[in-house]
Amino acid sequence: MSTPFIPQHTYVVCTFQMSPTPQKLIANRSETSAFHNNEPLLTIQDKNLKEPFSCKSPITEAASWISFGAGIFVAALIFSTPIGWVFAGLALMVIVGGISLKKVITHQCTNPMDMGKWMLTHSTVKFDGYEAITLSSMLRCNTGSVLKPFLSESLATEAAKKIKINNRIELGVNTAVSFIAGLLFPSGWAGLSAKYGSGKAVYCLVKSNASGLAVIWTTTYLQREYMRTDESLEENTVYQSLNNEVDKSDWYGGTPKKPSDLSDLSDLQNFAEAVESGKATVGDLVLKQKLKKLAGLSRQVLKNNELANSLLDDLNAGKINHLKDAMTQFNSRRMNPTMVQEGKAVTSEAFRKGMGKTGAKLSLGALFFIAPSLATWFSEETRRDFAEVAVQDINKAMATLAEKGNSVVTKNPL
Repeated sequence: MSTPFIPQHTYVVCTFQMSPTPQKLIANRSETSAFHNNEPLLTIQDKNLKEPFSCKSPITEAASWISFGAGIFVAALIFSTPIGWVFAGLALMVIVGGISLKKVITHQCTNPMDMGKWMLTHSTVKFDGYEAITLSSMLRCNTGSVLKPFLSESLATEAAKKIKINNRIELGVNTAVSFIAGLLFPSGWAGLSAKYGSGKAVYCLVKSNASGLAVIWTTTYLQREYMRTDESLEENTVYQSLNNEVDKSDWYGGTPKKPSDLSDLSDLQNFAEAVESGKATVGDLVLKQKLKKLAGLSRQVLKNNELANSLLDDLNAGKINHLKDAMTQFNSRRMNPTMVQEGKAVTSEAFRKGMGKTGAKLSLGALFFIAPSLATWFSEETRRDFAEVAVQDINKAMATLAEKGNSVVTKNPL
């Protein structure tokens, strides 16, 4: 299907934009000889905007690092006594945040767009020696975003508003996770250093994140591939072109640029302690089941019960002191019904607390694996909204062209 060529000041929407309004494309090649309604027709050489977008990439990076520094600062005020932690957290927040904010303030679309590439161009038609772009063309920006022309202002605005919502929610997820990472980092690092020493703590940090990133990259890649097999979009030419030609899914997630990209920057000690807590929890669960079998038995039956005598031996040997210390009527010579009942109560409570402690610690660690999946979900929803409205724009443009026709003026033969 043929689609119209694109003149200067055509609306354009970006998958990374944070604002609810589209921008306009402008020509930036030295010579223009083909026109439509007195506006030069655009080519693969034209990669600039009348005004830049507010871009998700530098904003998310800045917000994440500032939140990470703020988390460290709050942790220093709440949990630390050395004043050095306060100044360290504040310094980190100011330095990193200042560098990141500079990227946001000075960000312009020109450079990353110029390093990008127009795709799905009209290879057989050239204006001033450059391949023409059409309404179906898309520009892969160097930031990782995709820009697409829209002829309808209302549809361009609709797409921009939907994209803004998804991108801002994704920004919120990354910012929140980065703050939690900063909040937990001091205690996590202190725990690692105390247990392994500073040298090995660094090694553990690097090793954990390297293996964690591999898991995250694989998980998010599979998530993207699954989400892109949506049967409702099989006939959407923009969506299929976006996935198969313009912006293919890669397994490698790129170099981490913000704390929320990492698998576990906050509190590696949680995993080690969770495993240890898990062992205690499992032990309490086993004890609980054994005592359950002994519940209701009389003193005489307990006296000759093999399981009861085995537990009594463990109690006398000091293997389960937390159970022994809680028994008000402990008898080292024989198991009695009171010991069984008190044992059941103790192991039930220990199991409940152990599960709560283990679950809380594992959930904090799991947060850093869940966050990228949440971010991926919103970024994929952005692509879906982008494609659905873009197809409406193409169909509307084609219907208008069929009705009114199109005029292209050129000073030189095409």
